[in-house]
Amino acid sequence: MILPDFLDAQREELIERWARRAERLILPRTLPRKELVNSLPVFLGEISGALRHDVGLPGDSQLPQHSVVAEEHGQQRLRLGLDIEVIPEEYGLIHECLLDMLEEAGQPLTSRQARLLVQCIQTGTSEAMSQYVRAARRREQQLLEEAQAGRAAVERALADVKRANAALRESEERFRLMVHSVLDYAVFMLSVEGRVNGWNPGAERLKRYKAEEVVGTDYAIFFPAEQQKRRTSQHLLEDAASKGGAEYEGWMVRKGGSRFWGTLIINPVRDDEGRLKGFCNIARDLTERKQSEEAQTFLAEVGEVLAGTLDYQETLQEVAQLALRALADWCVVWRLEGKELRPAAVAHLDVEKGALLKASVRNLPADTPATHGLAGALSTGAPTVCSEARGPEAMARELGLVSAQALEELGGTSYVCIPLKVRGETFGAIALVASTSELRYGPAAVHLAEDFSRRAALALENARLYGAALERVELEQHLAGIVSHDLSTPIHAIGLGAEMLLKDKELTPNQRRTLERIHSSSERARRMTRDLLDFTSARLGGRLRIYPKPLNLHELARGAVEELATANPQRTLERVHTGDGAGVWDADRLTQLLTNLVNNALTYSPPEAPVLVETRGEDESVLLRVKGGRPIPAHLLPRLFQPLERGQQSSGGRSIGLGLFIVDHIVRAHGGSVSVHSTEEEGTTVTVRLPRYAGAQSA
Repeated sequence: MILPDFLDAQREELIERWARRAERLILPRTLPRKELVNSLPVFLGEISGALRHDVGLPGDSQLPQHSVVAEEHGQQRLRLGLDIEVIPEEYGLIHECLLDMLEEAGQPLTSRQARLLVQCIQTGTSEAMSQYVRAARRREQQLLEEAQAGRAAVERALADVKRANAALRESEERFRLMVHSVLDYAVFMLSVEGRVNGWNPGAERLKRYKAEEVVGTDYAIFFPAEQQKRRTSQHLLEDAASKGGAEYEGWMVRKGGSRFWGTLIINPVRDDEGRLKGFCNIARDLTERKQSEEAQTFLAEVGEVLAGTLDYQETLQEVAQLALRALADWCVVWRLEGKELRPAAVAHLDVEKGALLKASVRNLPADTPATHGLAGALSTGAPTVCSEARGPEAMARELGLVSAQALEELGGTSYVCIPLKVRGETFGAIALVASTSELRYGPAAVHLAEDFSRRAALALENARLYGAALERVELEQHLAGIVSHDLSTPIHAIGLGAEMLLKDKELTPNQRRTLERIHSSSERARRMTRDLLDFTSARLGGRLRIYPKPLNLHELARGAVEELATANPQRTLERVHTGDGAGVWDADRLTQLLTNLVNNALTYSPPEAPVLVETRGEDESVLLRVKGGRPIPAHLLPRLFQPLERGQQSSGGRSIGLGLFIVDHIVRAHGGSVSVHSTEEEGTTVTVRLPRYAGAQSA
């Protein structure tokens, strides 16, 4: 359920929870439920409308820039005689109750929805308090005007004014104290020109400037140099003044020049006549969230890249290269072989230094007791970290380099070494090295490196197992080919012997039945060995055997398509036949070819899309064309007909590609050719060209 629908569906429950908590805010006063709830249902409707606007859905709301009912709410609270500090607490309760209900329902907020919700609450609070203050001032003015009617009235009015002023000053002081008590957010005020004129403790904590250091300074100092060149700070103020608010998310600068990823919300402050008096700013540090998002993105890319290959050596190099994206300036992947650690793959951000790195690493004894470097990672089974170099000689030794001079040429200020483990068994290690002080291996970086190493270890183990499986399969295929070939001769002899004996007219019925069973069994064994030889031949790179006979391709295609249409009644299959379709081919093989192509087109196309089968006779050949399916990525086209090649399916799953592998072998067995044309505009078309006479290619 989307957030606006959830808010609409749970509005009554939300109001009930809010009312129970709000009653405690106004103690010892008691209010009728209608007076207490006031405009809350309409305000919730405004929030729902703002959330709908944010995702492009229709909704009746001016939030987060303006609330229709918040101003009336401020006036009503003044009429009831409630203090102004009740208002921000009431709106804060709305936010609190909604978050509680979302958590109970297991419905998370996106960061964008969270920011929008906070903006809506801030707008409601600001406008309700502003109207409360304006109404109080109007009341003061009214009292002053009434005081002109008489001295006694003036005295009473002055007394009321004094009380109102005292209450207002007290409320303003409470509001000021509330702002200064907020530490997680930097709240500061700006003049119309953008100079700091208000600074809360949260701002000092986030920006690290004391109030006396920053008041009077242009707030552009909070932005990095590249944003200052773009005049980002000035553009934000212009947008806030003209549009009722502005928001920035990006890199910001603290005192001393250190950067953090933060968000800044700017709202204009105006007087009763609408004149701009300055800006209120709320900033927050989002660096941890940013790092978490980048880490998740990086790990997702790692998983995707490592899933794209099952070649062991290629996977080793991919692991080394991937580490350079977020974890290191250079990397070495080590493999445990016997009692030695041997470098299996290297990568350096500086391509020219890659060859130097490869020449500078040496084999290491794996059983050396140590607490640092690669040996320490192996002996302890945990990461070893060097955040600052202890000396070039020690660091080079711990990283398996031939000399300190090599370390100096490669660059290295810190490192982390992590063992590679699968199911508790260590089979290697990864050394991640930073060449600059900007990349440091703190707790978050080490944790990310451990997640990366776990994925790398699993990918390497899968590649190793896959390679071993391929070796076994190849051996089994060779063995199957040899056995089936050697069996064909005695099976043929058995069949011939049975045929000769069956010609004997003096056989008893029991002898004849026995010989017939022998002959039938030999025929079945002969067909099985032939099929086994065909399969083995295709898998080992040979040509499939075919048995061509005269036939009409138009008629064969018509029958095959009708059978496929019966099996797929929900899909549309179209046929077009032109020219002379006569030729000499293997009917069974061509039916298999056509079935594979049509099923492939049905699998890789939307349910509503038709699939077209066309056969067209030409002078010396006949074309078979199947059109249907989504566009194929360009990088997959050269490998489309290779065995075990995986392609992205429409459902998001994967296929091993045996169908097209078999198609390619059938076409080549007939002496023909197959090609694929795929574009975004036209989709995918597979074209098979067959010579009219395949007998010469069937040997």
